[in-house]
Amino acid sequence: MKNNFAYRIVLIYILIGFLWILFSDKAILLFVDNVQVLTKLQTYKGWFYVLFTGSLLFILIKNHISKLTKSENNLRLAKEKAEEFSELKTAFISNISHEIRTPMNGIIGFSELLNKDGVDQEKVRHYTNYIIKNGKELMAIVNNLLDISKIETDSVELTNSEFEVEELLNDTYRNFKPLADTKLLDLLLEKEIGNHQKEIFGDRTKIQQILNNLLSNALKFTEKGFIKFGCHFDAQYVRFYVEDTGIGIKQSDQSLIFERFRQIEKGLSRQYGGTGLGLSICSSFVELMKGQIWVNSDYGKGSTFNFTVPYEKIQKSIKSNSDLQVVNTKDWKNYTVLVAEDEESNFNFLKELLLETNINLIHATNGKEAIQFCETNPNIDLILMDIKMPVLHGLDATKAIKKMRPDLPIIAQSAFAMATDIENATEAGCNDYISKPLKSNDLILLLEKYLN
Repeated sequence: MKNNFAYRIVLIYILIGFLWILFSDKAILLFVDNVQVLTKLQTYKGWFYVLFTGSLLFILIKNHISKLTKSENNLRLAKEKAEEFSELKTAFISNISHEIRTPMNGIIGFSELLNKDGVDQEKVRHYTNYIIKNGKELMAIVNNLLDISKIETDSVELTNSEFEVEELLNDTYRNFKPLADTKLLDLLLEKEIGNHQKEIFGDRTKIQQILNNLLSNALKFTEKGFIKFGCHFDAQYVRFYVEDTGIGIKQSDQSLIFERFRQIEKGLSRQYGGTGLGLSICSSFVELMKGQIWVNSDYGKGSTFNFTVPYEKIQKSIKSNSDLQVVNTKDWKNYTVLVAEDEESNFNFLKELLLETNINLIHATNGKEAIQFCETNPNIDLILMDIKMPVLHGLDATKAIKKMRPDLPIIAQSAFAMATDIENATEAGCNDYISKPLKSNDLILLLEKYLN
């Protein structure tokens, strides 16, 4: 870059000198014949050339130095930012290793205790509760890692649907009330919902996830007082908020907390735990939904997190109670379901979930076996098809089975939960989709939809 600039300066200097000598003398001779006047004009011409080229070169060199300085400053800032980001990622990797090992140690440790002989029922319940608690913590960490991975690759998609805001808030309250009670905190729910705002069109899952992250943080950083959450509607946006009486956030840190891998203080990370991804995920989801997220906080007194999302009103008639009832006990002894699942533990878990329904289950460990069972057993009423399996992929097996039996319902089941995976399953011929880990009530409702 420096050499190119030097070449340009020399070339400009030579070009201006050549043009000046060539045309200035000819122009003077056209108007002046006197030798003395000509001599003076030649002197003035030389000084003018020196002043003009000197000023021009000064301007060019000054601009070049300014650009170099600006470029060097940008490089320095970029280097500092890259080094800071590298340090954050290094700290994050170290932290996430600890965060994953902690619940894993609990799961493995209490599982080994359960495996001992002579463990009484009270201890079994105690150990099982610890395993479930640590399993949920581990699942939350994995979900955060998957979400941040999708955000990094711009593969997050909105899945908009009709949903009731009040039901969303009530479900959230029921989920977090026991957690608040264990810390002796008051959990308060405020709702400003008119009749015309009961049901809206938006991405319920992501709004729920944002609320879960904000409430989890509030519970983590609040030792006494209350946590309050709710929503407020205006013409185009619904504003959700979570208020707490926790430790608060310093003014200087409030602009940093939504950055990826950012945790305000290492001391807090060690004391309170966490991956440093939750607020970054919240910010990305809100931005994707064309909303805004911000925080108001007094250090040492508490914080209030707000986020807005645009919504579309839905006009619908009120559902009758009979439409909302869920029957928990089923008797499906006359039905046969083929479960295509390569993991034995997953099949056994599913078998336990459906034990009380008396349903007949057939187990295929890969897509090829699933096709063979369908060819030889006309009594199969439904298939639960795992997507990722050895020998033959679940979606390829679905296509083959649908050619033989187009009316046979096939429900895709997978740990993958991206919108593209659901679309691929639908295109392959699957009638529906359920994500792992399977939940008993969701599975029963889905099977009822096709078996009855």
